[in-house]
Amino acid sequence: PTGSIEGVAKREDGPLPPELTISVEDLKTGFSRSETFYRTDGRFTVHDLPAGHFTLTARAEGGQAKVEEI
Repeated sequence: PTGSIEGVAKREDGPLPPELTISVEDLKTGFSRSETFYRTDGRFTVHDLPAGHFTLTARAEGGQAKVEEI
């Protein structure tokens, strides 16, 4: 069975990014994947993920943010 991670990437100040790259990585298993989303108002869903604990990194023009152990 697989799962998914979804969410909304927002900036603290300024408009939502038109292009967003989401990377997920499981340090224990070595699994990683990156997907790019365009004109989604910051919304994203990464499908078909194996079971695990992931670090998620959101990158857009002007910055990046990381959430660990989701």
